[in-house]
Amino acid sequence: MPADQDDDFRPKVIRPPNRAKDKVTLGGKIKSGGMDPKLLRRAENNAGAMRGEFVKVVDIDIDGLETTCREAETDTANRAKRLEDLQRLAHAVNEIGANAGYDLLSKFGYSLSTFLRLADATDEARVNVARVHVDAIRLVYTQQITGDGGEIGKQLTKGLRDAVSKFLLNP
Repeated sequence: MPADQDDDFRPKVIRPPNRAKDKVTLGGKIKSGGMDPKLLRRAENNAGAMRGEFVKVVDIDIDGLETTCREAETDTANRAKRLEDLQRLAHAVNEIGANAGYDLLSKFGYSLSTFLRLADATDEARVNVARVHVDAIRLVYTQQITGDGGEIGKQLTKGLRDAVSKFLLNP
């Protein structure tokens, strides 16, 4: 840079403070990069204790899915409303299942919720797909199938995928 140029035009490196690090380390009170093993253990224990609460809520939502699906099957005059209710309950199962360690419940709840909300299908087809999903969700829950469910999880997932494909108007 020529000597006659002003220092104000020289590039400057600006390093803003790392506010995220300050938050994680409580302003430097927690050493080792913000990872306090005692706090982590306490958080894990609290999450484990809450799992029972999640399971209770899942149980209530699955009972609601079963009842609402039965009503959608039998009460054709109110079928559209029941299908909306099923979609909301399936969405709740999706969220709660993920938090309780029931990955398949979450996956199947998401599948049903998405199908009911977006699929180009008749109401009768929606009810049929809902029944298959609700039965699979009930099985996963009563058998306490956690994680991806292994081989039975693969079979159930394939069965649901086949049911969804069968009932789509425009696959």
